[in-house]
Amino acid sequence: MFSKICRAAALCFMLLACLSAILPQSSEAAKREAVHKLNYFQSYETEVDGRQALRIEIGMDRDNVTYDVMAHPYLQKQLVIDLSNTEPGKLKSDYRFSSKLAKALHIRELEARHTQVRIDCKNPVIDGSYAVHAEPADRKAKKPYRLVIDIFASGGTANSSRVAGVSGR
Repeated sequence: MFSKICRAAALCFMLLACLSAILPQSSEAAKREAVHKLNYFQSYETEVDGRQALRIEIGMDRDNVTYDVMAHPYLQKQLVIDLSNTEPGKLKSDYRFSSKLAKALHIRELEARHTQVRIDCKNPVIDGSYAVHAEPADRKAKKPYRLVIDIFASGGTANSSRVAGVSGR
């Protein structure tokens, strides 16, 4: 009976030793996971699918960024994008726009590897008033992999000046 208990205890000890050897390595692997660093910023007025837009491009040193887009109901004119596993890099933390669509953009590292981009818009942020997507690197244009944010002028509704017979009504 005593030898069975000793064998069981030895087996448990070996199992714990194996687990303790594996767990620190998995946390080290998480630390070595590739972190995206922001390295490029550009904004300009353009037309996207026939709609006037402010295009904001935020470049990164690698692809496959994970992000969440939120429009807070209590902050009707603010678009928030949370970037996982990302650091602000050497970008400025605040940008001002001379646009009728947005006032400013703020980049903050909320915690380690969690960066938030906040855009103060001039119009309420509703479905259809913005679009967010990732673009691959464009070597010809000398642009890195980037997150593209479009803020639209018309807020998702049709522009009445383009519909015959509706202009001015």
